[in-house]
Amino acid sequence: MEILTPSFGLIFWMVLIFGTVFFLLAKFGFPTITKMMEKRSEHIARSLRDAEEAKKLLVQMDKKYQQMMQEARKEQGELLDQARKAAQQMIDDAKGQASTEAAAIITRAREEIEQEKKEAVAEIRNSAVNLSIALSEKILREKLSSDAAQNSLIQKMLNELGDYSN
Repeated sequence: MEILTPSFGLIFWMVLIFGTVFFLLAKFGFPTITKMMEKRSEHIARSLRDAEEAKKLLVQMDKKYQQMMQEARKEQGELLDQARKAAQQMIDDAKGQASTEAAAIITRAREEIEQEKKEAVAEIRNSAVNLSIALSEKILREKLSSDAAQNSLIQKMLNELGDYSN
């Protein structure tokens, strides 16, 4: 039965050991544990404050990022508009220059055609005159082979000249 009912000596030593352990824990252990708990609480509180500040900073940075993105998009749009305008201006200038050059080429071509036409007409006239002279010469040689025919032609021409002079 000694197991169920402890003796006075056992209880005494148990109380003495418990008191000594409790005293040592109260004197050295609990203050250290309490300090560590307070440091841990302060560290957690400081971490929460830092996290809250980081969150606020992140929100501010996100707002700045969104602003910068809007500005960048606006600038991009302006640059694209300027590029389109510059390209259209270059196209218009090129069209104008091409039109001017085309008009100059057409004018030169017309002048060349007119010049060639005049040269062709002059050449045709010269050919016609030469042909007429050659033909007239052959005809006159046949008709004027006798003296009587020559005198008759001279008389006829004089009469025609007389008609024109009146």
